[in-house]
Amino acid sequence: AAGQYGGNSDMTVDGMSIGHVIVGNAQIESKTDYKNFIGSYLHEMGHCMGLPDYYLYNGERDFEGLHGSGGYEMMDETNADFSSVSKLMLGWFKKEQISIYDPATSTQTFTLSNAQKENGNCVIIPCGKLENNYYSEFLIIEYTTLDGNNSRLKKDYWWENTGTGVRVLHVEGTINDNIGWKYWKYASGDNEATNNDNGKRFVRIIDDTDTDNLYHTGDVIDSAISGFKWYAEDGTQSIETGLKITVGEMTDDSCIITVSEK
Repeated sequence: AAGQYGGNSDMTVDGMSIGHVIVGNAQIESKTDYKNFIGSYLHEMGHCMGLPDYYLYNGERDFEGLHGSGGYEMMDETNADFSSVSKLMLGWFKKEQISIYDPATSTQTFTLSNAQKENGNCVIIPCGKLENNYYSEFLIIEYTTLDGNNSRLKKDYWWENTGTGVRVLHVEGTINDNIGWKYWKYASGDNEATNNDNGKRFVRIIDDTDTDNLYHTGDVIDSAISGFKWYAEDGTQSIETGLKITVGEMTDDSCIITVSEK
């Protein structure tokens, strides 16, 4: 677990004080297998840097927050790469790695680079105005692969769907500021704000099912696919985006997508 330090915040060394403390019991399996150990501590470091859990706290059903072949994420399973959502919120992308769809231009084509490589990028479709630091509602698109930090997925989840393709994540990144204490309004565990995880959530995946929910050349992503809608006030994903995403040519390192009016 990771938690904010509750001690003397005035105690500093070289101008630095403790922000978070990680307590862990992840096991090192052998001299050559540190996978669970590293994954567990990277997940907790994600919290220390500001990310919420993506898995669900409601015990009435499974705890997995993002299902299917496109649902692997360090803040969900602990042993996959960070998604474009995490990298965006952590400030890891350079300016040129972020493309934003402009609704004034009805049709736009983008090239997505392999998200598991250094030049991986993303495309954002905002819901109305995009707030500073992306603390608002938007769709984010990336080309995820089984390279890099995802290279063990096929082996570790041999009984599940894994693969390479385009994934679309729905983000509600609104921040609450409680007299200087800032937190994600729709993070897992805030049952009142998220309607016990059934309403608005910090992150969801489009077509959130235990299937191959990655998209490939020739696929069209629109409102016919579950979750490809904006949130209504009641927390349901029921407001039409009026858009569609068409997946074009795919190679090992890139994929072409076109965002247009439906």
